[in-house]
Amino acid sequence: MQCKICDSATIPFGKTIVLNRYNVNYFQCQNCGFVQTENPYWLPEAYKHPIANSDDGLVFRNLMLAQLTSQIITKFFNPDNQFLDYGGGYGLLVRLMRDIRFKFDWYDSFCPNFLATGLEANLNPDNPYELITAFEVFEHFANPLDEINKILKLSKNILFSTELIPPHNPHPGQWWYYAPQEGQHIAIYTPQSLQIIAQNFGLNIYSNGSSLHLLTEKAIPPEEFTEIAQYNAAELRRLLWFSRSYSQTLANLETVAPSQKPEVITPELGVNVAGFVNGEFGIGEGVRATLRAMEAVNLNVAINNFTGSPHRKQDHSFDNFTSAHPYPINLIQINANDVLRFAQLVGADYFKNRYNIGFWAWELPEFPPEWVKAFSLFHEIWTYSDYCVSAIRRVSPIPVIKMMPTVSLPEVNLSRENLSIPPDKFIFLFMFDFYSRIARKNPLAVVEAFKTAFGNHPTNVVLILKCSNSDRFPKERNHLFQAIANCPAIQIIDGYLSREQINGLVYNCDCYISLHRSEGFGLTMAEAMFYGKPVIATGYSSNTEFMNLANSFLVKYRRVLIDQTDGPYRPGNVWAAPNIKQAAELMQYVVNYPEAAHQIGQQAATDIRTQLSPQTIGDRILSRLQIIQNATQNFTDIRSVPTMELSPETTTPPLVSICIPTYNGETFIREAILSALNQTYSNCEIILADDGSIDDTIAIAKSLQVSSPIPFRILTHINYGLVDNLNFCISQAQGKYVKFLFQDDTLEPNCIEQLVAMAEANPEIGLVFSRRHIILDDNSQTHPQCQAAYKGTQNLHQDWSNLKTIQPGSQLLSDPKCFRGRLNKIGEPTTVLIRRNVFAQLGGFDPDLHQLLDADMWFRIMADYQIAFVDKALSTLRIHRQQQTQLNIIAGENIRDYSRLYRKMIIDPDYRFLGLNIKEYIFYQLLSKSPQDYLNLAEELVNQYRHNPHHQPTQQHLRLLRKLTAMLWLKSEAASLQKLSDGVQGKVHKIILNSGIRELTLTPSESEFVESLKIRVSQGFSVQNGCQSWLAAMLYKPAYQLGINYHNAVIPNYLFEDFLKFIFSPSDHFDDEKDRGDYVNFTRGVWKYLKRHIDESPSQVSLWVYVAKIALELWDERPLMNLNQDISEILSDRHAVWVFYGRHHTP
Repeated sequence: MQCKICDSATIPFGKTIVLNRYNVNYFQCQNCGFVQTENPYWLPEAYKHPIANSDDGLVFRNLMLAQLTSQIITKFFNPDNQFLDYGGGYGLLVRLMRDIRFKFDWYDSFCPNFLATGLEANLNPDNPYELITAFEVFEHFANPLDEINKILKLSKNILFSTELIPPHNPHPGQWWYYAPQEGQHIAIYTPQSLQIIAQNFGLNIYSNGSSLHLLTEKAIPPEEFTEIAQYNAAELRRLLWFSRSYSQTLANLETVAPSQKPEVITPELGVNVAGFVNGEFGIGEGVRATLRAMEAVNLNVAINNFTGSPHRKQDHSFDNFTSAHPYPINLIQINANDVLRFAQLVGADYFKNRYNIGFWAWELPEFPPEWVKAFSLFHEIWTYSDYCVSAIRRVSPIPVIKMMPTVSLPEVNLSRENLSIPPDKFIFLFMFDFYSRIARKNPLAVVEAFKTAFGNHPTNVVLILKCSNSDRFPKERNHLFQAIANCPAIQIIDGYLSREQINGLVYNCDCYISLHRSEGFGLTMAEAMFYGKPVIATGYSSNTEFMNLANSFLVKYRRVLIDQTDGPYRPGNVWAAPNIKQAAELMQYVVNYPEAAHQIGQQAATDIRTQLSPQTIGDRILSRLQIIQNATQNFTDIRSVPTMELSPETTTPPLVSICIPTYNGETFIREAILSALNQTYSNCEIILADDGSIDDTIAIAKSLQVSSPIPFRILTHINYGLVDNLNFCISQAQGKYVKFLFQDDTLEPNCIEQLVAMAEANPEIGLVFSRRHIILDDNSQTHPQCQAAYKGTQNLHQDWSNLKTIQPGSQLLSDPKCFRGRLNKIGEPTTVLIRRNVFAQLGGFDPDLHQLLDADMWFRIMADYQIAFVDKALSTLRIHRQQQTQLNIIAGENIRDYSRLYRKMIIDPDYRFLGLNIKEYIFYQLLSKSPQDYLNLAEELVNQYRHNPHHQPTQQHLRLLRKLTAMLWLKSEAASLQKLSDGVQGKVHKIILNSGIRELTLTPSESEFVESLKIRVSQGFSVQNGCQSWLAAMLYKPAYQLGINYHNAVIPNYLFEDFLKFIFSPSDHFDDEKDRGDYVNFTRGVWKYLKRHIDESPSQVSLWVYVAKIALELWDERPLMNLNQDISEILSDRHAVWVFYGRHHTP
């Protein structure tokens, strides 16, 4: 299917159920990103109700759009002229505009006109309109260019609204705007597709970056339109959604499960807790953990056990079940995918006149859109970690509260002998349930790491895999069993064990390991830590809520795209790929250094028993419930409570965590800490994390700690390195915001106050930065490197084209200057304030980077959040010769970091928001800074392509690499070709040539490029740039498809063999019958040409012997035999060449 915007090739982009009955395919353009459906045969049914049921806030939205439209008309157009609302629905906007004296007409081919009767348009191109509005219309176009052309016949100016696909490129089912339940949104646009539309019609396009756009013949300063056109449909939907959905859901429930006689509510504080209380799986253990916390603070509880799960139900921790729900608060600890089933079972009265709390866990950054309707039952959601909060809050219309589970386990009396596990070997343990999905739990990675560390036949270590429900997943079970078949040191315990036996396994192991891809909490890891076990685990997702480098062994990872559906985990989302090599090294470490591992385990036990004790969590639960009690006037007025006012972010001023990572910083640390203590903003905590200093850093810090007016923690540990210490600091932060302060730098007294005030202005702001002072240390004034750094770091904010006080980060990423010049245009970590849940969503600083870790983080934040700027110098950057930045430059890490970051920006899914034009520029940068890394990346891309040739991002990157290589040939001088051919460019050329990418269908832009190359190569090699054109063309097409003129070709010696191989290489992949015929004709001509020359050139026998040798080595008659073509002449000529070669070659 071709793109309806630019006619480029599209690729399958996903499927979803439309109108609750049709399985519909979606396609995305490889060039402009436009998303379209297959032929929308269901539209007649979809438009039986032209105004969709899901169109929330119709009246309020029209009021807002009327105000925006009047402002835009007044500023850019003639208000006295005539206007048209195209696709005007019931006529509300027309009536509103008429009420404020704008001459608006109405037109809609699907919807009846209720409010603008008598104002119907006369669509006459001879009487054009000044401006046409088309709000929520473009996404309905089956053939956008045709429909837009119709509108443009009536006016050359269209103001329209449609949501642009977000930077993370969600697939159908991952974004509300697809609206498959209504079946009307069949065209989803990108900024690139809107630009192409404008170019097609010779017009300009202006946009607010998200939902409001202007296609016009007028030239308008872009920033003026962006400033005036602030309209956010998604946020409006969120604000209006809750007001209607709760009561509507209850009404629907009453039709499904008729209400019984209402139960009398006990007015005292108490909770009806519903969940899988006796279920033997993670969610069941979660609700039991909640009950233990409530017991610890003597909360009144009614336990409503729900048995609707496939897991065994023989946990007897709590047996006092009841069907009554007498208390005013319902806590329903059942995940979003199951909660509606629960609601249908218990009926509407269970929820009526109660404050309803859902307690959910979720493992990925994107919350499943099909579960969003579950919000409608609740007043707020609880979840286990900042990571979960971040994922759920992005789509939640109600407060989302972090409430961690308790971990409190009994003493263990079972020995290894009781459990039938090896008594005298070092035991690694991993436990998982097949229902939790083997792809996510990732036991195969544990197996691979174990084998890498100890081989298949170790004598002193074993790995025990405890699993359950494998019989329900036979394919996955067989895969796991095959992986361990040749390693007797790996044992599987398959099936359910009692809780006592599970605790015994954990207690008797020597190390717990989890190389998960993502976790909703990671309860088994926390339980192992409770028993003092060293835990090796992927340093990603919710387990980092309680795990850090001081109490566990965290494994590095890469975020990778999910490439196939596995239960609720869908392609296009991301999770972690743990570093198997490092995991194996950590497994060896805990075996070889048991004392060090024991110390980590003891710290783990201390942390878990302190942070996750029933009393600690119980106090938090009680505090939250008392807030609800007060806000509802002791539960007498539940329905009228504005739920957003109950958000924890609005009950107290936001706490700011000042994070100070240190290492041998005695020279300047006092000044840095004093600047933190002297802030005008008082609700702060200081976390100083020292990386094993051997100077007086800690002594100085402690001398200031004793008189600190704010909480001040000093944490010491072994040397992690700057990045890991920085991430450790973040893991310890408790505040809503994180404020970094490096040991060399200082903060102005009003720094945090100013930054927080800006951050609180918009909940979508992820990062706030400011200008900063730069000072050059007295002892570094004459140091050339420091002098250069001092000059090179001034006024970073001036590098932006159009920096605003608050703007979407995507606008900054699209700034033409963003990736040019100085890469970091925000500044150092001391310059910024970051919302802490940003790290839960995006992960921490990249430990593979040393110098550009901050720029990498800033780019990733820009992709998902608003960015704010305070135009005041609020901090001071000190430059000196012992500064880590200067040491990195001396060590060469600066240059290496550019290569690392550029590679990441090209292929890492964290950077999937970057457009192909930017990635093309980054390819160039990588080649110029590190040719060897460029070569390594080319090899990596080709290997990825061979492993999965249908993976769209890999195809795109390989296409870019091919384009870049071709352009480099075309720009090369003839005198430099040999050097380039022998160097990196020639090696990359051969890698691409052997990759198989030529079998991919060319995009329209590639086809146009190749056609221009065909004209050049058809003219032969004696013309200017003949060789360069051939080198470029051969990357795209085989010789027979290029019409290459090989007659009497003058080829440089160093390219001659490559040329011959290109000419004589067989082909077995054909587009159609004509293509097959072209191949036969080309092959016939080449062999005839060769035979004629061996007959006619007796003076050049050695040359033609060499040519014959190459041709005969490559000869393969099988493709010719399968083409049903007459090849007798080819075979005759080939035989003559073979006879010639046999007569003249020297063995």
